[in-house]
Amino acid sequence: MPKLAIVPKQQQPEPEISSRSYDHIQPGEYTGFCRSVKTYFDSHWRRWVCQSQWDIVDDSRMNTLAQITKFFNLGEAKTPKATSRRSNYWRAWVDANAGSPPLRGQKMSPNIFLRRFARVTVVDVEKDFNGNALSDAEVYSVISKIVTWETG
Repeated sequence: MPKLAIVPKQQQPEPEISSRSYDHIQPGEYTGFCRSVKTYFDSHWRRWVCQSQWDIVDDSRMNTLAQITKFFNLGEAKTPKATSRRSNYWRAWVDANAGSPPLRGQKMSPNIFLRRFARVTVVDVEKDFNGNALSDAEVYSVISKIVTWETG
């Protein structure tokens, strides 16, 4: 039987933190600037997600108070779908498109949100993905709703 090599303590690897921490601000309505969007398949929830990153800014729009995320569920199909008029993505997209629904066959690109200001509602996330309560230090903020578009 082969002998196992014993690694000296100073050479043992230690886990590194690879994810960024999420900002936490007081829940409420703020002005936000959508700086990036991406669509990806979330293997944990087995669904497509549109993730938009927002800079929450002060009244002058010159200072960033926090960087907050807005998530949209795009379904469990083979490709992302936003076909239901009841979906949050559909409503946000139509509102961003000056209230006009997409034309037949038109793609509902998330790029319509990019580089635009909007009034957004920020809420706390107080439970993890298993439904367990987060400690006060772990609570973070997300955007629950895009209230109105201010530019575009």
